[in-house]
Amino acid sequence: MISVQTLWLIIRDLSRKDNIGGYLQTAEFNRQVNLCQDILFDYYIDNEKEREARGALINFESASSITRSGDTYPLPDDYKEKIEAALEVGGSYYPVHFPARDELLMSLSSAIRGPSIERKSIVGKIRASDIQIWPQSTNKLFLQYYRTPVTASRAVTVDVGNVEEVYVPGSTVNLEWPADLLQDFVDLMLLFKGVVIRDSSLIQWVKARKVIEKELVND
Repeated sequence: MISVQTLWLIIRDLSRKDNIGGYLQTAEFNRQVNLCQDILFDYYIDNEKEREARGALINFESASSITRSGDTYPLPDDYKEKIEAALEVGGSYYPVHFPARDELLMSLSSAIRGPSIERKSIVGKIRASDIQIWPQSTNKLFLQYYRTPVTASRAVTVDVGNVEEVYVPGSTVNLEWPADLLQDFVDLMLLFKGVVIRDSSLIQWVKARKVIEKELVND
């Protein structure tokens, strides 16, 4: 877990030499730290085959046995990204194949790869809020997935007399990411200010995709 107060203090101290005080208003800090969560999640998903990425995302691994609702299986409310899925059939698990968008019809119509419980050939498609499964079945769907990180928040009250914010640890929501990723958050938070102190693979990935520029345009 990463303390948002520790992160706030680090960014404040690193920013002092540039005399940029407005950046550390709590509302703006909270907004940007959660944007950083989204960026970091996408970065590690993009590199999920690497051991470092699996370790970074480990706190968000979750699983659910889903009952069919109508013709589809509803995604969990905290669903973020699929890891794997399988249809539960008589105590066994039949892995679900999720073909690429331009291969779905080919998979559904193939005499060899087409969906069939008997051949243990299950085809799936993830939509905005549910999962379609072929062939249709009343069996439960086992889904292993990455859940959405909680929204981090540095809580404060306002000391009217001194006209300053006072940190409230009891109401603060910390980041769930492994503590050794604190530097990644520091790097991203500073990048929002146009400051680069470490040219890591994460920063190179963000720059190549112009992630920060896109976020600033959407402000």
